[in-house]
Amino acid sequence: MMGKLKELPLCAGVLVSLLTVSGALDSLAANQTLKDGSTIVSDDGAFELGFFSLNSSNGRYLGIWSNFISPRTYMWVSNARNPINNTSGVLKLINNGRLLLLSGENTVIWASANTDVFNPVARILDTGNLVVRDDHEYNIWQSNPSYDVCVRSRICGPNGICNNNSPLCSCLRGFEPTLPEAWNMADWSGGCQKKLSLDCANYGFRIVSGMNLPDTRSSWYKANMTLEECRTTCIRNCSCTAYAARDIQSGCFLWFGDLQDMRKNDGGIDLYVKLTTADLAGMEY
Repeated sequence: MMGKLKELPLCAGVLVSLLTVSGALDSLAANQTLKDGSTIVSDDGAFELGFFSLNSSNGRYLGIWSNFISPRTYMWVSNARNPINNTSGVLKLINNGRLLLLSGENTVIWASANTDVFNPVARILDTGNLVVRDDHEYNIWQSNPSYDVCVRSRICGPNGICNNNSPLCSCLRGFEPTLPEAWNMADWSGGCQKKLSLDCANYGFRIVSGMNLPDTRSSWYKANMTLEECRTTCIRNCSCTAYAARDIQSGCFLWFGDLQDMRKNDGGIDLYVKLTTADLAGMEY
């Protein structure tokens, strides 16, 4: 009987150990650490925070990626320009609510902004945003730039669209990142380029709905032109890259060159983007 009683704590200990190893973290409390090889996962399982390497590089980065997008896309990277040279990296949430990314030598690789709160908790949300919250559940720091950043800067680069969700930037259909590796590290400033160069003899238009007007400094505008006349004018000019009506059916904007400062906008305009027929083939509108 005594032998069986001694076995119970051992079995319980093994069970707890197994749960600790197999279970994924969903948050960090004050003074807890996230080591290389462990991750934090959002409640819905869509987003994950952890360490990773790119291609055959030995450099280690801390970032957030989507579990439902292939190839893997990084929503945010803390140390994009300062990789850790081995797997000794640790993310720590200290008592005042500040996140520290440390190397094995306790060198600070990256740190979030200074804060001073009580009982902080770091959690990755279902939106892909890593937040630090105080004991009142207020966000005192967040990883992803807010949509307001798009209004103040061209964060998504030429031909990139600023979205209301994560990832913040995406390419127009028929376009691809100009600098793929930087784009995958959440550095979107290089923007996007056409997958295929325009052939002035074989092209059409794709409608991108719910958009703000792109930067009009590289555009031409005529107030009394109909939407159909606007389309015809863009067709006749090989340098025209897109057109849109200022109002529902009138007032013509024509763009020449890259499209800058594009943002999703519920209730916004329809933007007609010129693409090759090969790009348009098989696209769903």
